[in-house]
Amino acid sequence: MPTVAAARTIEAPLDLVWEVFTAVAEYPRRLSAVDSVEMVTHGPFEAGLTWRETRTMFGRTATEEVTVAEVQPLQHFTISSASASAYSTKYTFDEEPGGHTAVISTFATESGKSGGLFRRAIWAVLQGKVQRELKRDLDDFAAVLERPH
Repeated sequence: MPTVAAARTIEAPLDLVWEVFTAVAEYPRRLSAVDSVEMVTHGPFEAGLTWRETRTMFGRTATEEVTVAEVQPLQHFTISSASASAYSTKYTFDEEPGGHTAVISTFATESGKSGGLFRRAIWAVLQGKVQRELKRDLDDFAAVLERPH
C-alpha cells in the first residue's frame, strides 16, 4: 500500500484542534479544496460516520463517499473511501509544550493486483502532488485555528 505523509505543528491546544478537524460539516468553510459536504449519516464523530465530499484537486472536481473507519479520541482517526481508487487518510495528533499540537496526515492507497507496475509508475508521479494536497489541508486547518478570535 503506497503512502505519503505531511506534518504540521498548529499553535492551538489539542482539544480545540481535535474539535476543528472532526467538524466535518464545516469542511467547505475551512478547507479550500472542499467544495461541499453532504452528510450521509448523522451523529457524533465515530466509526461509521459517512459523508459525500466534493473536492477539487489537480484541476478536477470529484465527489467521494468518505467514512470514519477508526477513532481514538484526541489521538488519531482514520477516514476511508472505497471508490474507484480506494484510499485512507489517518490523522495523528500529539500535544506539545506551550499549547501546540503536532498533526501528521498519512494518505494510503490500495495498489491493487492488476496493473501493478503501471500503478506504481503513476504513484511515483502523483506522490508529490498528493503530499502538497495534504499539506494544504493542514495549512487550511491551521489558518482557522491560529487566527485571532
